[in-house]
Amino acid sequence: EGIIIDEAVVSTQSTGGGSIVTLLKSRQYSFTSLRLFYQWFLVALLNYSFLYSMDKVAGAFIVNFMIQAVVPIPFGVFTSLVMRFVGRKKALFINLSIIVIACAFCMANINLGGGWTTERFAVVIATKWGVGCNWMVVTLLTNESLPTSIRATVQSTGSMVGRIGVFLAPFVGKLMDISPYLMYGMFIGLTLIGMLTGWWLPETRNKDLKGTIATEGEMELKKC
Repeated sequence: EGIIIDEAVVSTQSTGGGSIVTLLKSRQYSFTSLRLFYQWFLVALLNYSFLYSMDKVAGAFIVNFMIQAVVPIPFGVFTSLVMRFVGRKKALFINLSIIVIACAFCMANINLGGGWTTERFAVVIATKWGVGCNWMVVTLLTNESLPTSIRATVQSTGSMVGRIGVFLAPFVGKLMDISPYLMYGMFIGLTLIGMLTGWWLPETRNKDLKGTIATEGEMELKKC
């Protein structure tokens, strides 16, 4: 018995089931995983960098955190509907586009410190929409893009890669003190790379999950 990946049977006894070794034996799934890992890194880095510099973005730290708690509710519902009726990749690109627009707006209105304005209020909402709701999209794409045998491995590895983004977030947030242009320019650049790598991710809407326990059971029944 073994795991079928790219028409090659990989022994579950020699590789330990759905391990990293099993994943690397498939060129297709290893490339898909690397693109997903970058999305995990990006969403974690942006999310915590924005949190770190929140008082400098809109000038009201506590109010901003309250907004960050409320915003995911309506926009999370919107993102879920887009994923359900339009597509996972479409939702990914919408959220990444929102991040680019919000960062570009910040660069165009660079006097970000002190005071509260409608513009800054909109920036907080936009960044939380684009970044926060993208957790949902990346998690779903990770689970639906890969067969059951390696799905948990990629999911846990992606979460670990995201921790690298969390670790770097305070240092990236410090760039706001050096130059807001530098920080937001970096965010735009990293997000554009995310859009480029996301282009080659598979669209999983209305697609059957690969290598599920149910399908493996059906195959066993056919053999009997």
